[in-house]
Amino acid sequence: MSKTRVLVVDDDENVGRFLRRTFKRQGFSVDSVLSVAEGWALIQNAPYDLVLIDKTMPHENGLVLLKRLQESEFNIPAVLITGDPSAETVDEALRLGAEDYIRKPFVSTQHLVSRIGSVLDRRITGLLFDVMLGDLSKAVLSGTGRSDQFTRLSQSLLELKTNIGKRAPCVVIDDDEMRRETRRAAIYEAGVIAIGADPANLDTLFLAEGGPLVAAVSLESEGALEIIGQLHSANPNVPIMAFASVSDVDTALQAVEAGASDFTMLYEEGMVACTQRIERLVRQTRRHHLYLDIVGLLYSAACEVHPDLPEELIFATSPADRQYIMAR
Repeated sequence: MSKTRVLVVDDDENVGRFLRRTFKRQGFSVDSVLSVAEGWALIQNAPYDLVLIDKTMPHENGLVLLKRLQESEFNIPAVLITGDPSAETVDEALRLGAEDYIRKPFVSTQHLVSRIGSVLDRRITGLLFDVMLGDLSKAVLSGTGRSDQFTRLSQSLLELKTNIGKRAPCVVIDDDEMRRETRRAAIYEAGVIAIGADPANLDTLFLAEGGPLVAAVSLESEGALEIIGQLHSANPNVPIMAFASVSDVDTALQAVEAGASDFTMLYEEGMVACTQRIERLVRQTRRHHLYLDIVGLLYSAACEVHPDLPEELIFATSPADRQYIMAR
């Protein structure tokens, strides 16, 4: 993180100054520019780890830069900054490859840092997986390279993808049946298959390996923070979205501290934006599980070729990921 380079593209000098100051306190190196043209020029000549892009700017808006990033060879995550988080804006930003979006004016500095920290964590995890996949592939290929071995790997991978596809994408957890069903139906209508669950039934729901991929927990539920903490502790590979119709930033941030991966305050962003966040979280979780499974398969195959292969080849950003891989 200490070597993280961030680029801010915003025509408001005050916003640029605030973001530079905020992220420099986190130890990041930060540049800021006032236009899409200036931002694109810097991106082509500097290895940035993250780009924050304001949507509304003169001449070219931030969505233009998002599209250029998506079509380029640069693998740089981008976050859209917008004062208008409408369903259309959020949908287009995510379609153009934005990792996240942040509403302006910013709710709080801590909220901003938390959102950006999650994006950077995912980038670091992706880079680690790329290194592991490369090292393990070389280890496998350095052996006999028997065709049956690769056939077995391909079949196993297909089975894993099929199993992930069978799992329920999302479970809505709420102790109020009417509220739970209303939110489940809204998420389902937005295109994400969701089931509902009372907090009292979570143990049974997540006992099997084929449990839901993502949990959405209503902060209005009694003991919501305890529910999030217990769920995260028992199922660390299940991302948790915390959401509520009316809540304060402090409660939302406490939910993150308890183990939530993300949060949405519905009175500000609305149910459509919330479901888009959940859909993105489901997509990321599927990809993450597939990464873990591929690493586990390659490690097993590499051990057949090199029985003394060190476990140190498996490094991950969380103990839960490492445990999942080694269990494969």
